[in-house]
Amino acid sequence: MILDRLADLDPERGIHFARGRDGWEFHSYAALSARAHAVAGALRDRGGAPGRTVALLHRTGPDFVAGLLGCLLAGAVPAPLAPPPLGHPEALYARRLRQLLIASGAVLTLADASLSPLLSPDHPALTTSELTATPGPVPLEPARPAGLLQFTSGSSGPPRPVRIPYEALCANIAAIGDWLGLGESDVTASWLPLHHDMGLTGCLLTPVAYGHDIFLMSPEQFLRDPLRYLRCFDEGGATVSSTPAFGLAHLLRRLTPQHLAGLDLSWLRALIVGAERVSPALLDRVTALLAPHGLRRGTLLPAYGLAEATLAVTGVRPGHSWTTRAEPPGDAPAVVSCGPPVSGVRVSVLGEDGAELPEDIVGEIAVRGGSVAHQGPEALRTGDAGFLHGGELHILGRLGDGLKVRGRMVFAEALEEQLAAAGVPHRRTAALLGVHRGRATAVVLLDRQHPGWVDTAHTLLRRELPDADRVVLSVPVGVLSRTTSGKPRRRPLWHDYCEGRLPGEPLAPPAPPTSPALHPVRGGTR
Repeated sequence: MILDRLADLDPERGIHFARGRDGWEFHSYAALSARAHAVAGALRDRGGAPGRTVALLHRTGPDFVAGLLGCLLAGAVPAPLAPPPLGHPEALYARRLRQLLIASGAVLTLADASLSPLLSPDHPALTTSELTATPGPVPLEPARPAGLLQFTSGSSGPPRPVRIPYEALCANIAAIGDWLGLGESDVTASWLPLHHDMGLTGCLLTPVAYGHDIFLMSPEQFLRDPLRYLRCFDEGGATVSSTPAFGLAHLLRRLTPQHLAGLDLSWLRALIVGAERVSPALLDRVTALLAPHGLRRGTLLPAYGLAEATLAVTGVRPGHSWTTRAEPPGDAPAVVSCGPPVSGVRVSVLGEDGAELPEDIVGEIAVRGGSVAHQGPEALRTGDAGFLHGGELHILGRLGDGLKVRGRMVFAEALEEQLAAAGVPHRRTAALLGVHRGRATAVVLLDRQHPGWVDTAHTLLRRELPDADRVVLSVPVGVLSRTTSGKPRRRPLWHDYCEGRLPGEPLAPPAPPTSPALHPVRGGTR
């Protein structure tokens, strides 16, 4: 599907890469295809194909696209790796990179020239720009594509490699196209990292397969200037995009109605919101901010997906307003629906014994279908908790990040959502739940000792987990490590806490208010 499109792409269409503060650099699909074929030829000459894994280490740019498509053309298995976050300690990143390379089984790496020094001397590396400087002849017979390798987000442990067969990749791209009703006039805009499923399959490979124009920013560019991203839906005419919930929260933090004066978002028809539990209050606030500029409520599309299923599993359809429902048995906060399954995918909810549960009963989400990475007889058990209602999936959180309290599961994601609603910034906190020294334990981490946040955290834990050991810790800035989709790496943080390796200062709960002294009223009652 993807490679078929490469042979018949509109030369006027392609990818616009954000450059500088406000410029865009256009690369036509014809030019990118020529560079991809040059990569494919070089890989064949250097033992990188077919069927062998080739790591890709790039920041957002044309070299990544050429390397990715070149691997697919050569029949190699591209394994995109996360580039180092800006300001991240180089030595720490280099150790993590080495672990990912070992896990991927890559025989060589294609890299940006600026990133290749981070690779160890014993690992073969090629600079993509050098391979494509002088494109060679187009191979007459592209190899049979083998698929790709992508890593899980790492929120529940070290990122794991997942081998996605090419057939599963094409099946998910077709399902996304059907779900969103993609047509020839659609244009995609994205700031998501290209090495992971939402940015890779959703915002790069899918629009490439449909021949759409794309506007690509890096995550750093979005964080610095979110208004530039919104302008893609005005000046650029973009119609489709995806974001984690924290991306919407960043828009709210950085932009006011004054920043948006004159902005027209009426082109935007599908903004997928996924990667983490979605707060209904967040969606309401985004709608209130952007509706005066043409954003319709039915444009925000909560969705659920995971790397092991290529990407998309369920999603609200464009034009269908998102809905909420209270978590069973009905006395918990409202949960946003993530819509029905996309075509070719079946979703069920399983009990502890593995039996399928009826609707409105909470259990483990399981997925089957042609876009699931493994194609065995058993359904993919996701480790995520949720329930179905009216055929639509409602996500509660990771089973490993929850505690059962008086017959009801409390999830870390729900606690973080309530903290955010009470004014504690999403990026400044994380909730950890588990059993420590035989006791149910809840920990809230704060990377700033704001008095109001401390009071809020203690009040929330006391209300939601009255029988658990409750701890609020002030941790140094940088300790709250996150995945590229914005989720806290809760399991590694929890293990560090249990092993005493988590640096932090316990913050005591606020003292109860003292009652004023009672004095007799002179002169009798009034």
